[in-house]
Amino acid sequence: MSFFAAIFSCLQKFAEYEGRATRKEYWSWLIAATLVSYLSGYAGAALSLHAGSMAGLERTSISMATGFVLFFPGLAVTVRRLHDVGKSGWWVLIILIPLLGALYLSHLQLKKGMIGPNLYGPDPNEATRKKRAALDLDAIERHQDGLKAFSREELDLLMEKKRAMTQARAATRVTRTSPPKPMGKTSGGFGRRGAGAASGFAGLQTSRQPARR
Repeated sequence: MSFFAAIFSCLQKFAEYEGRATRKEYWSWLIAATLVSYLSGYAGAALSLHAGSMAGLERTSISMATGFVLFFPGLAVTVRRLHDVGKSGWWVLIILIPLLGALYLSHLQLKKGMIGPNLYGPDPNEATRKKRAALDLDAIERHQDGLKAFSREELDLLMEKKRAMTQARAATRVTRTSPPKPMGKTSGGFGRRGAGAASGFAGLQTSRQPARR
């Protein structure tokens, strides 16, 4: 999922508190929301220079409208991100504890999501993990993440494919490195076939000589 795809997904799911969200989806939204908040603040400040007595009201209106638009998608993706690490969405209320609450919530949002389905839904990274493991079959043996993302049948198929690829590589390596088959002992530079022809020719010459009395 790209940066803009993650933002679009959060906007689409602005009222969806079920399911799970990846770290990339959450942090992409947080970065975009922060940028939009700063831009709206600058826009309000610029308008206040030309608004006269209504400057404070216009600036406050812009800030409130921006906060209202960003609040619900942000809350929804935060809850889904908590689901991804196996926590209830109510853990979002820990932010009400000064300083420590915000730090712990940030720690939860930085944690890697649970592998495979959990109580809150399927693994949002399952398709990506399968694709990476399928592209690099060795990852199935090296990483536990690659193993957990597959069912037993899928693992059997991938391992069979890996065995076939290994056998094909081994056969190719043997073909390239094996020496050529020997042609036998040479006789006058002819080899086996040449030696047989030479001996036959000698026998023919002997038979043509007249017998001595």
